Amino acid sequence: MNASAWAAPETYTAAQEAQGALALRYHLGLARVAVIGASRDGLIGMMIAAIARERVPGVCLNDVGPVLERVGLARIAAYVDVAPLVPTLTELADQIAATSQGFANVPDARWQEETVWLYTQWRDTVGLTYDPARRAGLDAALMAPLPLAWSLFATYTGLPIALIRGGNSDVPRIEAAAEMQRLRPDMLFCEVPDRAHMPFLDEPAALMCLKQWLGHVQSAVAAG
Repeated sequence: MNASAWAAPETYTAAQEAQGALALRYHLGLARVAVIGASRDGLIGMMIAAIARERVPGVCLNDVGPVLERVGLARIAAYVDVAPLVPTLTELADQIAATSQGFANVPDARWQEETVWLYTQWRDTVGLTYDPARRAGLDAALMAPLPLAWSLFATYTGLPIALIRGGNSDVPRIEAAAEMQRLRPDMLFCEVPDRAHMPFLDEPAALMCLKQWLGHVQSAVAAG
């Protein structure tokens, strides 16, 4: 079971969680914090930068962008926030490795690490490490017209930004990534081969992009 109590399901929104992340930053006394956001957390990161631009010296998006793809969301909905029907974490790691389309050349240890991060071993079954009620927000998103976040993306002018995309990903599609590059020619961009949604960020291409982005962030901070 998680170390903290679950929140009210209606609070599981990107806007609410962005405010929560900012509150944590204030609590920790951190003046400026660059943001790396993967998938849904990338949307939260985009909102954080829009809300508190002066406090965010850079944003790196991992396989997410201003366009939400319904096909990709529907695929994610098939497994996210769903308790697995296997008795052990080892079996679950093997199952995830076997069913994760678009991924290749992933070490077994990496699948095991991902599994332990997202799931927990109970007495005779495996459970989620987070509130399954979070799924209500995803279900609602799939039933409604999908919003576009280009207005958020537009607020990043002058802000060091990077996009890391899985070469086989459907979230975001390559067309959205190309439009992001058109709007921000200075945006660092890399595609990670043998990865779908989403890269683990320990791949050589991802690490190189992150290193370059952090260099840009440090230069921006030094410049004031």
